[in-house]
Formats: sequence, structure tokens, C-alpha cells
Amino acid sequence: MFIHLMEQIKHCFVEYDNAPQGRIHEAEVMVYPPDRDVVAIFDVSGSTGNTDWPPTRLDGGKEAVRKLHSELLQSSPDARIGIVAFSNRASIVCPLISVRDSNGFHSSLTSMKSGGGTCIYSGIKGALEMLASSSSTAQVILVSDGLDDWHNPRELARNLKAKAVIDCVGIGGSPRAVDEPLLKDIASFNRDGSKRYRWIGEPQHLVDHFEKLAGRICES
Repeated sequence: MFIHLMEQIKHCFVEYDNAPQGRIHEAEVMVYPPDRDVVAIFDVSGSTGNTDWPPTRLDGGKEAVRKLHSELLQSSPDARIGIVAFSNRASIVCPLISVRDSNGFHSSLTSMKSGGGTCIYSGIKGALEMLASSSSTAQVILVSDGLDDWHNPRELARNLKAKAVIDCVGIGGSPRAVDEPLLKDIASFNRDGSKRYRWIGEPQHLVDHFEKLAGRICES
């Protein structure tokens, strides 16, 4: 259950302020264990071939997930990483492998091609299947640039949130081009009650966000 998942996550973070002699305040912040499982769910529908993110939106996504991998390799070398791609249906681009398997990870990205519609349901189902036998704390990052035109994925997303913390990211031309209400429903909550959802309109900002998500502090 999700409560059990949260119990596995340590709470240990200290914060400095500008008070004299650098007083330290303890704050309770969720911290991922170093051996977590990280699954990236990528929309590869036809619109991800758009060139408003040169060379394409999909290439911008690939660059972001490369940054995610490199940061995990440095900060959490015992973690595993996997990739699910979805359009009309989902495919396992990279099964859960050690982040140390850099060759296997990078070679898997070459199979990601743009085409088809946007079925978020299939992507979430693929992540659930990938994490079915996982006993580690899990983190899922869902990226989409379009409107879902298939099955309602909310109930399936609730099942996934019983196993993982979900971050959702809308990318592309404008927030109106993605189903923000749906992505916010799918996303997990932060401790302050906000949703773990971001709209990102620039490829470098997506890379920066993935770098942040690779950190062990569980804050969006």
C-alpha cells in the first residue's frame, strides 16, 4: 500500500537560514532510498515529432531522460531505471535495469519513434506491469504533450500510486494542448497538498526538471 511505501522513505533533511552563527532547523522531508526503482513513461504520439523543440519534442524528452540516468548513476548507483513508451499502445523500451548498465540504457532509447495517438492508460498499465514484481520504493515520471483520446486512466493511476510516487509533466506548444486536469489527477500529492505536476515549455527546462527529480529528496 502507499502508506507502506511512504514508511519506507526516510525523513532526514536539515535547512540553514541566515540567522547568526548559521542556526540549523530540522525539517521533515521525504527522502528516497538509494535502491529505488524509477520508471519514465513517455508519450511518443505523432505530435512528439513536432520541431518546435529542435530537433523534435521526442528528442527533448530523450535528452531529459539521459540526464535523469546520469544523475541517478551519480547519486543512487543502486537504483534501477526503466522506460515505457506509449501512443495508441504501450511498449517496454527499457525493462528495469541497473543504472550502472549505461550501454543497455542508452541503446534502448534508439527504439523510441514518434507516431500514433495518445493513450495514457496504456502507458500507466505498462508501468504497473513493470513494477509488479518490484519490492523497492518506486518513482514514476509521466511525460505527455497531447490530449488523451482513449480510455480513462484515473482508476489505473490510483493502483499505480499504491506502488509509486508519480510526477506528471506536460510539454510542447502550450498548456492548452495537454490535458492538465487529467495529468494533475494522475499525479501524486506533495506534502503541502499541491500536485506533483509541471507544465514545461522549453527543452532545457525539462532537462533541468529531470535532474531535480533524480535527486533523493522527494519534492517536486
